[in-house]
Amino acid sequence: MADPVEPSAGPFVSLDIAKVHLAVCSDDHDALITLYLNAASDDVRASHEIPSPPPSAVQAAVLLKVEELFDPSMSDGEKRAATVANLLRKYARPNF
Repeated sequence: MADPVEPSAGPFVSLDIAKVHLAVCSDDHDALITLYLNAASDDVRASHEIPSPPPSAVQAAVLLKVEELFDPSMSDGEKRAATVANLLRKYARPNF
């Protein structure tokens, strides 16, 4: 039997901030951006201990992950991954 899916604890960044970061002015992509915010936040949460409220480094890392999901052409691949890893390094769970 598959493990049950736990509901998202919510995004570390608001939709409004993500839209500013992505330079999106309309509401046409709100559902998609919200999906990406939840996915990126859940991904960070899975391997890091994040305090509440989330520090700006965590928020920046989530925004970079959302940007990559929203428009992969904006991504610089390994550089982006290294930046995200550096932003999150101090929050990494031991032995993960």
